[in-house]
Amino acid sequence: MRLVSDAVDRHVAENAGDPREVADIVADALEARKPRLRYPVGLEARLVHFLRGKVTARVLHRAIGWHLGVPRSRPEGGTV
Repeated sequence: MRLVSDAVDRHVAENAGDPREVADIVADALEARKPRLRYPVGLEARLVHFLRGKVTARVLHRAIGWHLGVPRSRPEGGTV
């Protein structure tokens, strides 16, 4: 679990977007006549939002792990 946490921290530090983009989306949501349930911010969030329900959770998790550089691991003595 620590490996994933470190990978996410590294990814965020390298690729964090502009906080003003989030503020603009929040302002739009507050002013919306019919607000949506979710407002993904940034390219990666929009991509994951789009892919949910179109690919299996397993595929999505593997893609995210690959993107973050987290090596796939197998449980000891078993197969996945």
